[in-house]
Amino acid sequence: LQPPATCSAAMAQPGGRCWKAIWVALIVAALRNEAFTNRPSFGGAASQTARAAQKTWREVHQEAKDLETRLREVILESNQRVRELNKMFTEKPSDNDSKDGPGKVSTLGLGVFQARAERLFPDVEANPPVLAGEMATSAPIVGKYSSSPSCRVPARIFPEQMQGVDDPSASTEENELWRTSVKLLIETLDPLWPEAEDRVRAVMMAEFDAEQRRDDRVGNVRKRVLKQMVLANEGMRTEAELDEILTVLQTDKRLLKYLGLLQQCCFEAEQLQERLTRRQKEFASAGSASAKETAEEAVQGVYQRAKSLEMRIQACCSAAEDLPDTYDAMANVGDFFAKLNPFR
Repeated sequence: LQPPATCSAAMAQPGGRCWKAIWVALIVAALRNEAFTNRPSFGGAASQTARAAQKTWREVHQEAKDLETRLREVILESNQRVRELNKMFTEKPSDNDSKDGPGKVSTLGLGVFQARAERLFPDVEANPPVLAGEMATSAPIVGKYSSSPSCRVPARIFPEQMQGVDDPSASTEENELWRTSVKLLIETLDPLWPEAEDRVRAVMMAEFDAEQRRDDRVGNVRKRVLKQMVLANEGMRTEAELDEILTVLQTDKRLLKYLGLLQQCCFEAEQLQERLTRRQKEFASAGSASAKETAEEAVQGVYQRAKSLEMRIQACCSAAEDLPDTYDAMANVGDFFAKLNPFR
């Protein structure tokens, strides 16, 4: 099951969490209904009873034991996923350290000066990009874990379905022990189903919370970066293509430094655009010739830096389009020669 398209918008409203709870309740109700339909109707289910009666108590015990193991795995997996989701996007991203980039705009508006030798790529190991990682993309988080097979609660089996027959090859005492073991196991299984359902429901709630935190904190950053990509690639690439390119940069770890460069350039481009607008207004309102000349130099300096950033943004987009295939081809060549190595 997937949430309706309006679910994210509803969550953004003051009553969003209420809508979230309703949606989760509907999913759980559907799961419970599915499990309930698996309960045999003993008035007209002779075939099911007959099939169950063909199994020995030892076979029934093994099936129940496998079911117990599966339920406990679901509970453990769900708990782990809840912990992971609750840690996601808990720190508000900050672009203060990188939004100006290595080139600092003069406070007087007289172009750009370099405080130090400019480094092409930022140190992404020390300061990972805010947008790095699959979870920071626009892909939905809701349903990513809760709909996976590892968090799927098996159909409920009721005590009436766990019936067996004595094994002719076993002694009376052995059959009695298996029969007793099955009864004890049934008592153990009974509370595991509601517990497993509760933990999967907790995963669903955690997914909703994580997606909302991402949209509030990282989603805005992604929109800003995508906007600058569109401006820098006007007439070259569509917004849909650029969105896919950004996703590639976010998810391919081999391109992490290009994502860092792209993010840094986009943040700096935002500031330069605001400054350029102000300098253009100052140039238009300048009265004397010397004032116009000074304002013109300021506009040209900021404009040149903005064009440089534009080219870098385009280069990052080209890297996302070309480098993955290149890296894959190089890896294949390396594997080919490695197979030829007789010492391996």
